[in-house]
Amino acid sequence: GTTWESIEINPVINDFLSDMRWEKDIPNVTEWVEEYAVRRYGFDSPNIRKAWNIILETAYGTYKNHRRPTESIFCAPPSLRVKKASPFTASISVHYDQRIFRDAIKLILLDAEKGADKAAYKYDVVDFTRQFMANAAQIPYREMIKAYHNKNMSTFQESSTRFLEMIDDQDRLVATQETLLLGKWIHDARISSKIPEQIKQNERNARKLITTWSEPKTNLDNYAWREWNGLLSTYYKPRRELFINNLKEKMNKGNIKNINLFDFQKKW
Repeated sequence: GTTWESIEINPVINDFLSDMRWEKDIPNVTEWVEEYAVRRYGFDSPNIRKAWNIILETAYGTYKNHRRPTESIFCAPPSLRVKKASPFTASISVHYDQRIFRDAIKLILLDAEKGADKAAYKYDVVDFTRQFMANAAQIPYREMIKAYHNKNMSTFQESSTRFLEMIDDQDRLVATQETLLLGKWIHDARISSKIPEQIKQNERNARKLITTWSEPKTNLDNYAWREWNGLLSTYYKPRRELFINNLKEKMNKGNIKNINLFDFQKKW
């Protein structure tokens, strides 16, 4: 059996585990994944089969001491040494060649005409591109931190601007999928009651779950982070801007205290 702690992510894993209940032998995973993609999209294509083989070796690959998917730097708590987004055993480390993963996305997009009316195809295109963008954003972020340490304001400004622009790009990308909308999450919480006070509480709880998790600051902060449209633009980006502006002040004026980002998060 399976007990999910998270929802609506990596559907291939759920499909595979469900299928294994009917199998006596360990399958050839490469062949299984190809057939899964064909079944999922409703059409067969050499591009799709090849792309999923690449994805199996990259984003869905197995890496020593890295049992979780590569997390998004966009959603990670800002710091000079970002290591992960969630508070427990996790990492933003990319253990595969981004360029090869990008090639898989390009292959899938070659069948855009066939997949235009296929919801699962469109979701996967967005999901894989989302992962690529989150991985790629680590480059300008590292450049920004390096520029801060070197007190190079022009490079810091350039790289931080590029990083924030990538958050905007990501926000627009995930806006194309209903399950990746903050608005839907809040809406569903609000319509689950007709009592005004209960509506407010439901929304407050829905907001806390995907951000601070609890009212006071605890080690569960950012526990259920979500790379969603609306959350990227109104929560993760402003939080990162506060951090970046604080670093600018330190570069300009010297002895400036670290900003309390939890105050912003709690207000949100």
